[in-house]
Amino acid sequence: MKLKTILISFLLFFLPCCKKSDNNQTITENKSVQKYFCYINRLYETDSANFIEVDLVNLLTGDSAISASKNFGDAEFEINDNGDTIWFLPNDYYMMNVRIDSLKFQLDKNCKMDVWISDQSTNYQVTQKSLSAPEIFKKYIDSTKVFEIYLSENYVTTIKEFWTP
Repeated sequence: MKLKTILISFLLFFLPCCKKSDNNQTITENKSVQKYFCYINRLYETDSANFIEVDLVNLLTGDSAISASKNFGDAEFEINDNGDTIWFLPNDYYMMNVRIDSLKFQLDKNCKMDVWISDQSTNYQVTQKSLSAPEIFKKYIDSTKVFEIYLSENYVTTIKEFWTP
């Protein structure tokens, strides 16, 4: 019963990320820009317009990430010399899928798309690369990659791959 209460509390706390919030919202030229983290399931074209289908995720850091990951059994721990348990996350962040259903967004005609690539000619150093067309970006979509999407007036204006080691 206690576990149900904790899970319901977390869902109620994290579900509002789908709405506008001060943390994910900035004002640019009097236009509201919203930022979301998501997995991109697919990119497709309909009637000469490009769309992405996404699953939104909540990206947590710090104590909230450790707390959520402990509740779902995903946190790691060490016991120090004093016998204290130290909880941590390997990459210092935790992602939770916040919606069961996928959402669809239309890409702006000038949508900026950035991905991280490994250049084999420079000892596999990772660099960020801007892509010029949705057809090229489609090759970089993977079920394990997390992206930041920026929405303005219901159009996706920017897509950035979230760097994960």
